[in-house]
Amino acid sequence: MLAIGLFLFFLAFLSGVGPVYVLRWFWWRVRASTEIVAMASSALAATLLTLWDIEWNLGPLSPGGTLAPEGRLVLVVLVSMTCSALALLLGPKPDPAKLVPFYERIRPIGLWGPVRSLAQVEAAPRDTGLSVLGSLAGLALVYGLLFGLGAVFLGSVPQAGAFGLCALLGALALRWILPRLEAPR
Repeated sequence: MLAIGLFLFFLAFLSGVGPVYVLRWFWWRVRASTEIVAMASSALAATLLTLWDIEWNLGPLSPGGTLAPEGRLVLVVLVSMTCSALALLLGPKPDPAKLVPFYERIRPIGLWGPVRSLAQVEAAPRDTGLSVLGSLAGLALVYGLLFGLGAVFLGSVPQAGAFGLCALLGALALRWILPRLEAPR
């Protein structure tokens, strides 16, 4: 039981930073300081929610008044995203000129207008829907492997199989999507 508790704690501990890491590829305003705020707030929220023994009234996220692991994940992500959004919006904007070399090499999709206007290359013709689908497929692969290995270590064969299938489908989707997203050089 200790292994399960530690696994769930570290999952919550790190859950708040994932969305910010993904957002950084889609929006030029996300800075390293935003990621640091996400890490710190996620760590603090997960620790407090694990150690804080209060009665919760969050419906299915807190059956019997006790915060469920799923409830802790949701709350940690909400706290982390709120703190990150405040840091992002209240902090100074990064200098778009400093991001031009990154943009010229990667040509990311999303909200990169000010950087794109300074770059010496035109935007890569990309399908935004396919890019989002590729992101979801990558998440399915990573989380399928993560939870699948956890289920294997905990001896839950049916769950391991389900998560393994999720990882396999994510990998197959990525194999199909990635060649279609490569920008011509």
